[in-house]
Amino acid sequence: MVEPRHEMHCAEVFGGNELVDEGVEIPDLDVWVFSRPCGGNREGGDVVLLSRCGEGKVVKAYLADVAGHGERVAPVARALRDLVKANLGTHEHESFLRGLNEVAESGILSEGFATMVAALYDRERS
Repeated sequence: MVEPRHEMHCAEVFGGNELVDEGVEIPDLDVWVFSRPCGGNREGGDVVLLSRCGEGKVVKAYLADVAGHGERVAPVARALRDLVKANLGTHEHESFLRGLNEVAESGILSEGFATMVAALYDRERS
């Protein structure tokens, strides 16, 4: 296995909807983030995001697939990244889920839908 190259810090969001193929150093976790936009586009509708907060004790992972391809779905991916940043410091997901609903209702989803999985890893509770 290739050694991780990116040391993730608290209050950082790593990844996005652009090309990424990189290992990430997070205490207690071995993580590799890979995403490649369709057709050689600069941005796409597949979103891979990691966030680290709570003094490095909490890691959140988000995987999303926005219907459609390329630059036309990039605004949705950016909205999801902003939403993740806005909810970095919380264990609860209520605010995040409300934000997802607001993104869906805003009309930004030109193709009509996106799927998303969110996971939380808490070192003190594991």
